[in-house]
Amino acid sequence: MSPLYLTSLGSESLMFEKQGPRSQESGIPRLRLDLFTRQHLETFSVYILDHSPDSDNPIIPILDNKLEFETTTSSSSNSLPPPSGQDVDVQKYGPFCPSDKCAQGHWVPRVPRFETYEQAENAINTAYNKNGEDRGFRMPDVELEPEPVTITEEQRRERILEISNWVWKPQFGEVIPFNVEEFVLKLLKSPGGMFLVGDSLTTHHFLTIFHRISQADFKLDAYAEDGPFKGHPYVVQYNLDVNHPRNQALINMAGIPASRASRPILTHVVAHVLTTPKEMNKIFRTDWEYVHNHHFAQVEGWQDFLAEKTRPREGEVSITEDNLVIVNTGAHWSRSTLHGYVGKQSDRAAFSRKIEHGHSVMIKTMIASMASLSQTTVFFRSTSPGHSSCMQHYRPFSSIEAAKDFTEKPENNKETTEQWWDWDMFASRNEMWRAEIKKYEEERNANNWNGKGSKWVYLDFWQMDLQRADAHSGYWDCLHYIVPFEFKEWTDMIFHYLFVEERLKERQPH
Repeated sequence: MSPLYLTSLGSESLMFEKQGPRSQESGIPRLRLDLFTRQHLETFSVYILDHSPDSDNPIIPILDNKLEFETTTSSSSNSLPPPSGQDVDVQKYGPFCPSDKCAQGHWVPRVPRFETYEQAENAINTAYNKNGEDRGFRMPDVELEPEPVTITEEQRRERILEISNWVWKPQFGEVIPFNVEEFVLKLLKSPGGMFLVGDSLTTHHFLTIFHRISQADFKLDAYAEDGPFKGHPYVVQYNLDVNHPRNQALINMAGIPASRASRPILTHVVAHVLTTPKEMNKIFRTDWEYVHNHHFAQVEGWQDFLAEKTRPREGEVSITEDNLVIVNTGAHWSRSTLHGYVGKQSDRAAFSRKIEHGHSVMIKTMIASMASLSQTTVFFRSTSPGHSSCMQHYRPFSSIEAAKDFTEKPENNKETTEQWWDWDMFASRNEMWRAEIKKYEEERNANNWNGKGSKWVYLDFWQMDLQRADAHSGYWDCLHYIVPFEFKEWTDMIFHYLFVEERLKERQPH
C-alpha cells in the first residue's frame, strides 16, 4: 500500500492537537471535556476559543474547576417570550453545535493562511507530535490523470496549498476539537472498536483514521489471529501493539483487561453495495443461480462477522462504550452497474424505478440485519455528491445556496456519463436512509422494544460536501475526494457527536 497522509486541517485551530494537562499515571496529555455540567439558564457567557500555533495552550480552557457559565436571574424573567428552536439548541449545546447541525455552515479562509506548500505539508505530517517529529506519513500526489491530461509538480503543489487553506465553519456553534487519545480510549473501551463498511470513499475514510491514530504515535498492528476472514482481500483489522510504550500507557489508563487490549480497535470491510450476491438476487427477483457480470467487492457473511466482533465478552465489565459501525454505499448502487439485474429496458423511467425500489429494499434489509447487534451504534454516512467539471473550481462555494444554485442549473447538470453512476439520485437516496432510520429509532424506543437493539444514527454531511467541488481527485474523477481533507471533517464530527451526546445523556435525570 502506498504511503497515505493525515491532516487536521479542518478549522482555524484544529491543525494542532487540543490537549490538557498530562495524566500523572501515564504522562499522556488529557483533554478535559467537562463541558455540559450545568444547565444554561437565561444567559451565559461563551468562551472565545483562540489558539496560536506557537502556543501550547489548549483550545478548550483547562481549569481546575469545571467550566462555569455565567447566569443571571431577573424579576422580569417570567415575561420573556418562549425560546425559538435555535435558542433551545443554544441553551442545550452552546457554545458547541448540535450534533445534527455541525455540517450546516460554509467554508472560510484559514487564518493564518499557509503561504507555501511546505508549510501545509509540515502541518499535515507533524501536527500531532508535540516534539515536532515527522512520523513519516507523507502527503501523496494528487491522483495521476490519464492522457492527454497532465499536471506539473508546480500545479500539484499549488492545488494542495489552495485546498489546505479552507476550513469548515458551522452555522450553529463550534465543533469539539478532535483528540486522538480520547478517541482511541473510546474504541478500547468497546468490545470491538470501530468498523467502516462500504466502498472506496469509505476506504479513504478508513485510511485517514488509521493514519490519524498512527501519526499520534499509537502504533497499530495488523491483526494476526486466525479467523474466517484472515487474509481476506476485502477485510482488514488493526489492534494496538501492546508492547509499544505509548500504547501501554493508554491501555493502563483505560483500565481494560488484556483480553480486550489484544483485539482489534479498527476494522474495514469493503462492500460496494453492502449486500451479498444472494441478497441482490432476492432484492431484484432474479433467477436463483443468476451471476452478475459486473465486479463488486463483496464479503459473504460480513454481517455475521460483525455480530461476532461486536458482542460483549463475559467478565469484561469495564468495557462499557458502544461499538461504532459506519456504513455507506454510493455510486456502485447505480444504473451503470446494476443493469444486469433488471434486464435491458427501453423505458428509462421503468429502469430507474426498479433500481430505486431495489435500493429501498436494500436499506430495510441492512437495518434489519444489524438491529440485533449488542452495545453498538450504527451510523449511516450520507453519500457525498459528485460535481461535474470539478476542475473548473479552485475554491469552495461561498454558501450552500451558491452550491445549490450552480448544481441545479441545467447547463451544469447535463445528461452525462456521471448520471449513469446515479449522481442525480444521491440526494433522494440519502433521504430514503434518513426516513428509514427515523422510523427504526421510533420503533426501537417505543414501548414494545424500550431501546433494545443497536442504535442507528444518520450522519448528514451533504451540505458541507456539496460546497467542496474544488477538493475532488481530478479531471476524470469528480466523485472521490483528495485524502484527507473531507474525511478529516467527517471524523471530527463523529467525535463531536460521541462527546456531545454523552454529556447530554449524563445531564438527564435518572
